[in-house]
Amino acid sequence: MGSGTGSTASFPPAPLPDGNIKSITIHSLEHACAALSAATALSCPVILQSAPGAAGNLGAMVFNQIISQAANQYPQAQCIAILDCADNAGLALNALRNGVKHISVDLEGQALIRISDIAEQSGATLMKINPLALDLKDVNYSDTSIHDWLLKDH
Repeated sequence: MGSGTGSTASFPPAPLPDGNIKSITIHSLEHACAALSAATALSCPVILQSAPGAAGNLGAMVFNQIISQAANQYPQAQCIAILDCADNAGLALNALRNGVKHISVDLEGQALIRISDIAEQSGATLMKINPLALDLKDVNYSDTSIHDWLLKDH
């Protein structure tokens, strides 16, 4: 894991094992740690995803720092982290330059093709955020509520 002090972060290796992997929308380091704590306790993989459009307000560097710090606290956690860049190709490029390995974009045509090519050259992947994810902003979360979500059959 990276130390969170540089401009890029090292994330747990992808891809995760096949299966029904739950997604959790995080907004802070506290959220990321709570999600990884629960996933570690259950020995199950998890997808940590940013809020929609978070690349524009949170930023790639802060997102990397949040994920790196949480992953350092829970090194056994098996996860991937997705930063949503919405429909902004510039934010997607910035995320890739800052070492984000999984981004979500809402682009079409040539813009999507170009971002996809750059992501591939950077060793990154384009992924979709899950609109049905557990959003920790919207719940009075606890280890129990996150555990229940991770165990829930969707």
